[in-house]
Amino acid sequence: MRNNPTSTRTIILLQRRYACASVCRKFDVEKLQSQQTAERFSTRLEFLLSESTLQQLGIRELWDGISSTLRTAANETIGFRKGRKNSWYNEDCRVAVERK
Repeated sequence: MRNNPTSTRTIILLQRRYACASVCRKFDVEKLQSQQTAERFSTRLEFLLSESTLQQLGIRELWDGISSTLRTAANETIGFRKGRKNSWYNEDCRVAVERK
């Protein structure tokens, strides 16, 4: 069987997508539409930033600290989006992709 560049590229893209799915989780920012949730997030973020020691750092360390604080506050208040599964992608599709 010859190596088909298109199907090889498709397999690589699918592998990257599934690898990212387990690592690249997204926060459920739609929850911030709720006034109560937005206030909880804001309060938690303000508290975390006030207790941090970011004053005497370089720009890279400062950004890393702010980014980490934002992720912590978001994780504690809004959480992550639930994964959505494609209803059309089933075992037959997975087997077909593997055969290519």
